[in-house]
Amino acid sequence: MAGTKYAVAPLGTRIGWMRDFALIGACSGALAPAFFWANQPGYLAACGAGGALLGMALGLVLPPLLLGPVSRWPFGVLLLFGLGIGALWGAGAGLIGGVSQFGVHDRLQLAALSTTCGAVAGALQLGWFWLPYTLRKARGRSTWLIVVAACLLSGGLGIAALTILGM
Repeated sequence: MAGTKYAVAPLGTRIGWMRDFALIGACSGALAPAFFWANQPGYLAACGAGGALLGMALGLVLPPLLLGPVSRWPFGVLLLFGLGIGALWGAGAGLIGGVSQFGVHDRLQLAALSTTCGAVAGALQLGWFWLPYTLRKARGRSTWLIVVAACLLSGGLGIAALTILGM
């Protein structure tokens, strides 16, 4: 586009990001709390669905940012940006699961714990994978190995989040 400083990510690029982030969000949302709440399949499904929906939204919004103006930010600021966006993603998935399973009024502490643990788990997940993912996407390379690794690591996110919160 003439006169614009940054290229807008084409829809095809965004669809790939949306697919990948939805898959990672679904795995992270459902698997991170599975060690603790395996007997609550409705909760795990709600967290997974919340993670997938929010992941699709991130996949739509992040490509033009990370491949455009945000790519010029200092590396330390980018790391904090990734942690913050990941925390919002995880908190949203945890909130959706917590409110759907535990309710807002009945067991508010469990819904709050779900949201808080989700925020830490999301920060950990997006905090590590966004950079290699973005670099591979920017270079036109395959990202399937990073997506698979993020999905496989999802099971340990809940334990890591509770460990960090217990410090």
